[in-house]
Amino acid sequence: MEAAVSACLARLEASLGEAAPAFDELAAFPPASLDTALRRFAQSHGADALPFLRTLAENAPHKELRKAARRTLY
Repeated sequence: MEAAVSACLARLEASLGEAAPAFDELAAFPPASLDTALRRFAQSHGADALPFLRTLAENAPHKELRKAARRTLY
């Protein structure tokens, strides 16, 4: 699982600087890995992660990705 978390975290970091997050790539990760990676991402970026997480929570076409982002925000 740690390899999936690391890969997901790397994709999140890469998406941070992109105009549109890679929704499909992020949604392909297992839900538990996505949750862990999003929490780590939020912890490492603090308030700077909020706009990105809000975009995921509100605009991701994948329900699991939206739910994981919402859990991270709360």
